[in-house]
Amino acid sequence: MKTKDLKDILNRYKIGEVTPDERNLVESWMLFGKMPYRNLSEAELSADLRMIEKTLPIVKSENKSKIWWSSAAAIFLCILGFYLYKSSFNSTQLTLKYANDIRPGRNGAMLILANGRKINLNEVRHSELASEAGVGIKITSNGELIYTVRSNKKIGSLNSTSEVFNTVVVPAGGQYQIRLPDGSKVWLNSNSSLRFPVEFNNKERNVDIVGEGYFEVAHLKSKPFKVKSAGQTIEVLGTHFNITAYANEKISKVTLLEGSVKVENGKDTKVLVPGQQAKSVSGGIDVVTVDVADAVAWKNGYFRFNENLKSIMTKISRWYDVDIVYEEEPDEALIFEGEISRSKNISAVLTLMESTGNAHFKIEGRRVIVRR
Repeated sequence: MKTKDLKDILNRYKIGEVTPDERNLVESWMLFGKMPYRNLSEAELSADLRMIEKTLPIVKSENKSKIWWSSAAAIFLCILGFYLYKSSFNSTQLTLKYANDIRPGRNGAMLILANGRKINLNEVRHSELASEAGVGIKITSNGELIYTVRSNKKIGSLNSTSEVFNTVVVPAGGQYQIRLPDGSKVWLNSNSSLRFPVEFNNKERNVDIVGEGYFEVAHLKSKPFKVKSAGQTIEVLGTHFNITAYANEKISKVTLLEGSVKVENGKDTKVLVPGQQAKSVSGGIDVVTVDVADAVAWKNGYFRFNENLKSIMTKISRWYDVDIVYEEEPDEALIFEGEISRSKNISAVLTLMESTGNAHFKIEGRRVIVRR
């Protein structure tokens, strides 16, 4: 949609000659903090449109009769997403619409030591928590769990081939960052867990993950780093990648940002280059080129959607620790795109989705009811 098309809608709104959909578009736009339509200059409209053009249409539909309105809704939603991100909207309207708002998730996890002892990382201050196999375990002031090999030890110094394992479990509504004893960093998303040795004293550095994690692997040529999840193994030497492997999802994904990884699932083997994503399915591994920013948005503090409603609501469910109830099955062919900070209350995210006109929501306690 060009600037003149948007101005045409605004001018027709002024004289009362817009369709109901166009009226909703303009009034919603004004409601969420944009200046009144009569004060919009050509430069301001052009600036908004330039911002919008950097993003694909927010709502995609195969139905050609909906193409124009989907484009109009896309323009509004991009603008709305921008203003939600900048916090320039009036939160009073959100409070009136969603009386039962829900706060976003936060840093939080449970550490399970080798002896079965559990430490709630939400309840401890930054200090050394424990020591296992000569490795110090501490939590920093910014909420990072760090494993440090003692100064009188070296990685791989144990004579025994046995390893002592710890597990970090992140619940729904949580996330956490871990620095492993080799210096590798792992960010865990909601409903995820990582099992790892407190010291990498074998020929390989092996960890197990369930859920989603972002890895920045320290380069150790003599010790390959292997991540096992959902029937697949990812082998690296030193690289940055994201893995999504939730137990309740049929497809697991590995997205490579830097370096090189080899993905195996027993039936197929693929080597990825940066910008590629491996999707492990029952028949093998499919490799596609993707926008890696989508895969790591969660780690950087954003929701970045480019998927259908069910997939989006699954992510919302994990981060806000809510149950999702559908009054009727959503259209899987309808794709939503947009970006918003994960630090917002759930009402801001739902408002962003609802503004397309393709979904409506109601919050009841810790349930979100999805309506057409």
